[in-house]
Amino acid sequence: MRGTTTARGGAEAEAGASGSVILGRRFHEFHRRLEAIEEDPSPGSVHELRIATRRLQAALVLFRPLFDFPADVTPSPLRQVERQLGKLRDLDVLTARLSTFSPVSERPEAEAAGARLAGVLVAGRKRALKRASAAIERRSLRRMAAALAAWLDDPRCSPVASFPMSLLAPDLLLPLFARTLLHPGWRLDEVPTPDTTAANPLHSLRRRLKVLRYGVECLVDWYDEPIISWLDELHAMQDALGAWHDEGLLLDRLREAQGPEAMHAESLERARGAVARWPAWRARYLDPKARASLRHLLDGPVSLP
Repeated sequence: MRGTTTARGGAEAEAGASGSVILGRRFHEFHRRLEAIEEDPSPGSVHELRIATRRLQAALVLFRPLFDFPADVTPSPLRQVERQLGKLRDLDVLTARLSTFSPVSERPEAEAAGARLAGVLVAGRKRALKRASAAIERRSLRRMAAALAAWLDDPRCSPVASFPMSLLAPDLLLPLFARTLLHPGWRLDEVPTPDTTAANPLHSLRRRLKVLRYGVECLVDWYDEPIISWLDELHAMQDALGAWHDEGLLLDRLREAQGPEAMHAESLERARGAVARWPAWRARYLDPKARASLRHLLDGPVSLP
Protein backbone atom coordinates (compact mmCIF):
# COMPACT_ATOMS: atom_id res chain seq x y z
CA MET A 1 0.00 0.00 0.00
CA ARG A 2 1.48 3.30 -1.06
CA GLY A 3 1.19 6.42 1.10
CA THR A 4 -0.79 9.47 0.08
CA THR A 5 0.95 12.75 -0.67
CA THR A 6 -0.18 14.31 2.60
CA ALA A 7 -0.29 12.92 6.07
CA ARG A 8 -3.94 13.73 6.64
CA GLY A 9 -5.33 13.04 3.21
CA GLY A 10 -9.01 13.62 4.06
CA ALA A 11 -11.60 12.72 6.63
CA GLU A 12 -11.39 8.96 6.07
CA ALA A 13 -7.68 8.66 5.24
CA GLU A 14 -6.46 5.21 6.21
CA ALA A 15 -4.12 5.19 9.18
CA GLY A 16 -1.58 3.09 7.27
CA ALA A 17 -1.40 5.51 4.37
CA SER A 18 -1.16 8.56 6.62
CA GLY A 19 1.33 6.94 8.99
CA SER A 20 3.62 5.85 6.19
CA VAL A 21 3.76 9.43 4.90
CA ILE A 22 4.72 10.74 8.35
CA LEU A 23 7.26 7.96 8.81
CA GLY A 24 8.73 8.71 5.38
CA ARG A 25 9.17 12.37 6.27
CA ARG A 26 10.91 11.45 9.52
CA PHE A 27 13.19 9.00 7.70
CA HIS A 28 14.16 11.40 4.93
CA GLU A 29 14.95 14.14 7.46
CA PHE A 30 17.10 11.68 9.41
CA HIS A 31 18.92 10.63 6.22
CA ARG A 32 19.48 14.25 5.20
CA ARG A 33 20.95 15.12 8.60
CA LEU A 34 23.04 11.98 8.56
CA GLU A 35 24.66 13.02 5.29
CA ALA A 36 25.14 16.61 6.50
CA ILE A 37 27.08 15.67 9.63
CA GLU A 38 29.65 13.76 7.59
CA GLU A 39 30.58 17.06 5.92
CA ASP A 40 29.98 19.33 8.92
CA PRO A 41 30.34 17.78 12.41
CA SER A 42 29.65 21.14 14.07
CA PRO A 43 27.57 21.45 17.25
CA GLY A 44 24.60 22.61 15.19
CA SER A 45 24.77 19.58 12.90
CA VAL A 46 25.10 17.24 15.87
CA HIS A 47 22.02 18.79 17.49
CA GLU A 48 19.92 18.54 14.32
CA LEU A 49 20.88 14.92 13.71
CA ARG A 50 20.12 14.03 17.30
CA ILE A 51 16.63 15.53 17.01
CA ALA A 52 16.01 13.78 13.68
CA THR A 53 17.12 10.48 15.22
CA ARG A 54 14.71 10.89 18.12
CA ARG A 55 11.81 11.80 15.84
CA LEU A 56 12.36 8.82 13.60
CA GLN A 57 12.69 6.53 16.60
CA ALA A 58 9.44 7.93 18.07
CA ALA A 59 7.60 7.39 14.78
CA LEU A 60 8.77 3.77 14.53
CA VAL A 61 7.54 3.06 18.06
CA LEU A 62 4.28 4.97 17.67
CA PHE A 63 3.23 3.38 14.38
CA ARG A 64 4.40 -0.19 15.03
CA PRO A 65 0.80 -1.43 15.59
CA LEU A 66 -0.05 -0.25 12.08
CA PHE A 67 2.79 -1.81 10.13
CA ASP A 68 4.49 -5.07 9.32
CA PHE A 69 8.14 -4.03 9.32
CA PRO A 70 11.06 -6.15 8.07
CA ALA A 71 13.21 -7.68 10.80
CA ASP A 72 15.97 -5.09 10.28
CA VAL A 73 13.64 -2.14 10.90
CA THR A 74 13.93 -1.64 14.65
CA PRO A 75 14.69 1.39 16.86
CA SER A 76 17.77 -0.30 18.33
CA PRO A 77 20.38 1.06 15.86
CA LEU A 78 18.86 4.53 16.26
CA ARG A 79 19.15 4.31 20.04
CA GLN A 80 22.85 3.48 19.67
CA VAL A 81 23.41 6.51 17.45
CA GLU A 82 21.37 8.75 19.75
CA ARG A 83 23.38 7.61 22.77
CA GLN A 84 26.68 8.56 21.16
CA LEU A 85 25.31 11.80 19.76
CA GLY A 86 24.03 12.61 23.24
CA LYS A 87 27.52 12.31 24.71
CA LEU A 88 28.87 14.53 21.96
CA ARG A 89 26.06 17.05 22.42
CA ASP A 90 26.70 17.17 26.19
CA LEU A 91 30.29 18.23 25.55
CA ASP A 92 29.17 20.95 23.13
CA VAL A 93 26.65 22.26 25.66
CA LEU A 94 29.26 22.23 28.43
CA THR A 95 31.67 24.19 26.25
CA ALA A 96 28.99 26.81 25.60
CA ARG A 97 27.95 27.02 29.25
CA LEU A 98 31.54 27.39 30.40
CA SER A 99 31.65 30.78 28.71
CA THR A 100 28.51 32.07 30.44
CA PHE A 101 29.78 32.55 33.98
CA SER A 102 29.31 36.08 35.28
CA PRO A 103 32.32 38.42 35.68
CA VAL A 104 32.31 37.87 39.45
CA SER A 105 33.62 34.40 38.77
CA GLU A 106 36.48 35.64 36.59
CA ARG A 107 39.26 35.34 39.16
CA PRO A 108 42.65 33.70 38.70
CA GLU A 109 41.49 30.41 40.22
CA ALA A 110 38.32 30.48 38.09
CA GLU A 111 40.30 31.20 34.95
CA ALA A 112 42.68 28.33 35.70
CA ALA A 113 39.83 25.92 36.36
CA GLY A 114 38.05 27.09 33.21
CA ALA A 115 41.19 26.58 31.14
CA ARG A 116 41.67 23.06 32.54
CA LEU A 117 38.08 22.17 31.87
CA ALA A 118 38.12 23.66 28.37
CA GLY A 119 41.11 21.50 27.50
CA VAL A 120 39.37 18.39 28.82
CA LEU A 121 36.24 19.19 26.79
CA VAL A 122 38.17 19.70 23.56
CA ALA A 123 39.94 16.37 23.95
CA GLY A 124 36.71 14.69 24.99
CA ARG A 125 34.86 15.99 21.95
CA LYS A 126 37.41 14.46 19.60
CA ARG A 127 36.94 11.06 21.24
CA ALA A 128 33.16 11.42 21.33
CA LEU A 129 33.06 12.40 17.66
CA LYS A 130 34.99 9.27 16.74
CA ARG A 131 32.55 7.11 18.70
CA ALA A 132 29.55 8.85 17.13
CA SER A 133 31.03 8.39 13.65
CA ALA A 134 31.59 4.70 14.39
CA ALA A 135 27.94 4.34 15.49
CA ILE A 136 26.77 6.01 12.28
CA GLU A 137 28.89 3.61 10.21
CA ARG A 138 27.64 0.45 11.95
CA ARG A 139 26.21 -2.18 9.66
CA SER A 140 23.07 -2.48 11.77
CA LEU A 141 22.18 1.17 11.11
CA ARG A 142 22.92 0.86 7.40
CA ARG A 143 20.81 -2.30 7.18
CA MET A 144 17.97 -0.62 9.04
CA ALA A 145 18.07 2.44 6.79
CA ALA A 146 18.16 0.36 3.60
CA ALA A 147 15.33 -1.89 4.79
CA LEU A 148 13.17 1.07 5.81
CA ALA A 149 13.80 2.87 2.52
CA ALA A 150 12.71 -0.22 0.59
CA TRP A 151 9.70 -0.72 2.85
CA LEU A 152 8.57 2.88 2.33
CA ASP A 153 8.38 2.21 -1.41
CA ASP A 154 5.73 -0.42 -0.72
CA PRO A 155 4.55 -0.32 2.92
CA ARG A 156 3.15 -3.50 4.43
CA CYS A 157 0.37 -2.76 6.89
CA SER A 158 -1.44 -4.61 9.63
CA PRO A 159 -5.21 -5.19 9.31
CA VAL A 160 -6.08 -2.31 11.66
CA ALA A 161 -4.19 0.14 9.43
CA SER A 162 -7.23 0.29 7.15
CA PHE A 163 -9.18 2.20 9.81
CA PRO A 164 -9.12 6.02 9.68
CA MET A 165 -6.29 7.72 11.53
CA SER A 166 -8.91 9.91 13.24
CA LEU A 167 -10.20 6.74 14.90
CA LEU A 168 -6.83 5.27 15.88
CA ALA A 169 -4.85 8.37 16.90
CA PRO A 170 -5.95 8.27 20.58
CA ASP A 171 -5.13 4.57 20.88
CA LEU A 172 -1.65 5.18 19.47
CA LEU A 173 -0.94 8.11 21.81
CA LEU A 174 -2.61 7.10 25.06
CA PRO A 175 -0.02 4.40 25.92
CA LEU A 176 2.76 7.02 25.68
CA PHE A 177 0.70 9.38 27.81
CA ALA A 178 -0.01 6.70 30.43
CA ARG A 179 3.67 5.76 30.70
CA THR A 180 4.46 9.44 31.32
CA LEU A 181 1.79 9.91 33.99
CA LEU A 182 2.85 6.70 35.73
CA HIS A 183 6.48 7.79 35.98
CA PRO A 184 7.90 7.96 39.54
CA GLY A 185 9.58 11.28 38.81
CA TRP A 186 6.30 13.04 39.64
CA ARG A 187 6.77 11.98 43.29
CA LEU A 188 9.57 14.53 43.76
CA ASP A 189 7.96 17.58 45.33
CA GLU A 190 11.32 19.35 45.47
CA VAL A 191 13.89 19.29 42.68
CA PRO A 192 17.17 17.72 43.85
CA THR A 193 20.60 18.99 42.91
CA PRO A 194 21.05 17.69 39.36
CA ASP A 195 24.41 15.98 39.96
CA THR A 196 23.13 13.67 42.71
CA THR A 197 21.60 10.19 42.58
CA ALA A 198 18.39 11.64 44.04
CA ALA A 199 17.93 13.43 40.71
CA ASN A 200 17.81 10.21 38.65
CA PRO A 201 13.99 9.90 38.60
CA LEU A 202 13.64 13.42 37.24
CA HIS A 203 16.31 12.83 34.61
CA SER A 204 14.33 9.75 33.56
CA LEU A 205 11.07 11.70 33.47
CA ARG A 206 12.74 14.32 31.26
CA ARG A 207 13.51 11.60 28.71
CA ARG A 208 9.97 10.22 28.96
CA LEU A 209 8.53 13.67 28.23
CA LYS A 210 10.61 13.81 25.05
CA VAL A 211 9.18 10.52 23.83
CA LEU A 212 5.64 11.74 24.50
CA ARG A 213 6.22 15.07 22.81
CA TYR A 214 7.70 13.56 19.65
CA GLY A 215 4.86 11.06 19.50
CA VAL A 216 2.20 13.75 19.77
CA GLU A 217 3.98 15.77 17.09
CA CYS A 218 3.50 12.88 14.66
CA LEU A 219 -0.29 13.13 14.95
CA VAL A 220 -0.78 16.82 15.65
CA ASP A 221 -2.66 17.31 12.35
CA TRP A 222 -5.55 15.21 13.65
CA TYR A 223 -6.21 17.49 16.60
CA ASP A 224 -7.39 21.04 17.10
CA GLU A 225 -5.60 24.04 18.63
CA PRO A 226 -5.47 22.91 22.31
CA ILE A 227 -3.01 20.17 21.38
CA ILE A 228 -0.62 22.88 20.14
CA SER A 229 -0.76 24.61 23.51
CA TRP A 230 -0.08 21.31 25.26
CA LEU A 231 2.90 20.64 22.99
CA ASP A 232 4.23 24.07 23.93
CA GLU A 233 3.92 23.10 27.60
CA LEU A 234 5.70 19.77 27.05
CA HIS A 235 8.45 21.63 25.20
CA ALA A 236 8.80 24.15 28.04
CA MET A 237 9.05 21.36 30.62
CA GLN A 238 11.58 19.51 28.49
CA ASP A 239 13.70 22.64 28.01
CA ALA A 240 13.62 23.50 31.71
CA LEU A 241 14.61 20.02 32.82
CA GLY A 242 17.22 19.97 30.05
CA ALA A 243 18.84 23.18 31.34
CA TRP A 244 18.77 21.75 34.87
CA HIS A 245 20.40 18.54 33.57
CA ASP A 246 23.09 20.51 31.74
CA GLU A 247 24.03 22.33 34.93
CA GLY A 248 24.40 18.94 36.60
CA LEU A 249 26.88 17.89 33.95
CA LEU A 250 28.76 21.14 34.44
CA LEU A 251 28.85 20.66 38.22
CA ASP A 252 30.39 17.22 37.71
CA ARG A 253 33.07 18.65 35.46
CA LEU A 254 33.77 21.59 37.77
CA ARG A 255 34.33 19.15 40.60
CA GLU A 256 36.79 17.18 38.48
CA ALA A 257 38.62 20.39 37.46
CA GLN A 258 38.65 21.63 41.07
CA GLY A 259 36.76 24.75 40.12
CA PRO A 260 36.32 27.46 42.77
CA GLU A 261 33.26 27.62 44.99
CA ALA A 262 31.98 30.73 43.20
CA MET A 263 31.58 28.78 39.97
CA HIS A 264 29.85 25.90 41.76
CA ALA A 265 27.47 28.30 43.47
CA GLU A 266 26.58 30.07 40.25
CA SER A 267 25.92 26.80 38.44
CA LEU A 268 23.71 25.59 41.30
CA GLU A 269 21.75 28.84 41.21
CA ARG A 270 21.20 28.50 37.47
CA ALA A 271 20.03 24.91 37.98
CA ARG A 272 17.50 26.03 40.59
CA GLY A 273 16.30 28.84 38.36
CA ALA A 274 15.79 26.51 35.40
CA VAL A 275 13.22 24.43 37.28
CA ALA A 276 11.47 27.22 39.17
CA ARG A 277 8.16 26.19 37.56
CA TRP A 278 8.44 22.54 38.60
CA PRO A 279 6.06 22.82 41.61
CA ALA A 280 3.32 24.26 39.37
CA TRP A 281 3.86 21.65 36.66
CA ARG A 282 3.91 18.84 39.21
CA ALA A 283 0.70 20.06 40.83
CA ARG A 284 -1.00 20.21 37.45
CA TYR A 285 0.02 16.71 36.37
CA LEU A 286 -1.00 15.24 39.73
CA ASP A 287 -4.39 16.92 39.66
CA PRO A 288 -7.14 14.40 38.77
CA LYS A 289 -9.15 16.96 36.81
CA ALA A 290 -6.11 18.05 34.79
CA ARG A 291 -5.19 14.45 34.00
CA ALA A 292 -8.76 13.73 32.92
CA SER A 293 -8.74 16.85 30.75
CA LEU A 294 -5.54 15.76 29.01
CA ARG A 295 -6.95 12.28 28.40
CA HIS A 296 -10.04 13.91 26.91
CA LEU A 297 -7.81 16.12 24.76
CA LEU A 298 -6.04 13.08 23.31
CA ASP A 299 -9.35 11.31 22.84
CA GLY A 300 -10.79 14.04 20.64
CA PRO A 301 -9.22 14.26 17.17
CA VAL A 302 -10.89 16.68 14.77
CA SER A 303 -13.59 15.23 12.54
CA LEU A 304 -12.92 16.57 9.07
CA PRO A 305 -15.82 17.60 6.84
